[in-house]
Amino acid sequence: MPKINAVIFDRDGVLTYFLFKKGIDAVARYVPGFTLEEGMRVWGALGKSHGFPKNPEEEILFFDQFWQALAQHYTLDPERQTALQQLNYMEFIEVFPDTLPALALCKQKNMKVGVLSNFPLASLQESLQRFKLDAYIDEAISASVIGTRKPEPEAYLALCRKLSVDPGECVFFDDEQPCVSGASAVGMTAYQVDREQEKHDLDNRIIANLEALELIIK
Repeated sequence: MPKINAVIFDRDGVLTYFLFKKGIDAVARYVPGFTLEEGMRVWGALGKSHGFPKNPEEEILFFDQFWQALAQHYTLDPERQTALQQLNYMEFIEVFPDTLPALALCKQKNMKVGVLSNFPLASLQESLQRFKLDAYIDEAISASVIGTRKPEPEAYLALCRKLSVDPGECVFFDDEQPCVSGASAVGMTAYQVDREQEKHDLDNRIIANLEALELIIK
């Protein structure tokens, strides 16, 4: 393995995870009959027609439009729509217990740390701040902000430029195999994080959790 100077993580499924049931229940409190599938359909249609937000101001507008579209779809009264607009998706995110130790190890090893997410919102940095992860992270970028997404090469290269490193200096972690393959294609040392596995499989570059980091960046 070449000398590693930077560690890059995906956010969702690697550093954090969504509490889907909690989120669905919170929306269903005001939207009788709400399902995640229908919510994602409305979300996707809005993103396709208006584009996903590239900055915090656009994100506020995007959420307003989303709740309006959902209210119209389910024929909600103004009071319920107003209640929906008070929801914050970050309330339904949790940090994996191995996240902070992994980030701390990176800093202990004097590694640059980046987060590269296909998350379609502009508030990636805010979400990291909410959980006090930002103190360990040098750069974080999301797909909607940079206008490209993993596994497109430019997504990885954009973060490399921000970190001032070459792809060959980076080790990359993602829970989705196509994104791992995309990182490998640009020259990164890439691992899939499969939290369903009980053991690490370093030979095939699959790890069960971020505890494997100490075996990788020795």
